[in-house]
Amino acid sequence: MSRQPAHDIRAIAGEFDLLGEFLGAEPYGSGHINDTYRLTFQQAGVPVRYILQWINHKIFRNPGALMENVQRVTGHLAAKVKGQIDASRRVLTLVPTRSGRGWHVDSDGNHWRVYLFIEKGRTFDAVESPGQAFTHNDTKFNNVILDEATGEGLCVIDLDTVMPGLALYDFGDRCWSSRRCEGRWPVGTT
Repeated sequence: MSRQPAHDIRAIAGEFDLLGEFLGAEPYGSGHINDTYRLTFQQAGVPVRYILQWINHKIFRNPGALMENVQRVTGHLAAKVKGQIDASRRVLTLVPTRSGRGWHVDSDGNHWRVYLFIEKGRTFDAVESPGQAFTHNDTKFNNVILDEATGEGLCVIDLDTVMPGLALYDFGDRCWSSRRCEGRWPVGTT
């Protein structure tokens, strides 16, 4: 994290349609591209959490187009799971800004988005069992939230690179990303 200058996270969160009292924010996850924060708000005496992300515009040169794609993908997936048990945990849900947009652009041109936090789910940086394999053209294992109780795959969380592709791309990326061992990448890889 910390690829961008310090920002007033509370003020940025205030640009989104988040109800309740802001209690705090902390860096979250182990991503390498965007900066991610877990926000906590108090709503009617109950803590409610969200994910706030700064979109790294040095990597994603057109964050507006990226977010339009993320909105299309999440909207499509939400329609597919509508009415299913745990539907709200199966698809990322963007929280709109106070003006109704799916992302916020601050005065410095930084792009921000907020998702509902998926409770009772977690990601893993390394595979712990053979049944933990998922594909979506960015197959790093920590891009999928698993249910804490059952281990079942719940939700793909990195939609920035979702695009049409072949299953072979997923297979190749999966083979490469599973080469990690003992907390290090093999020599000659990054």
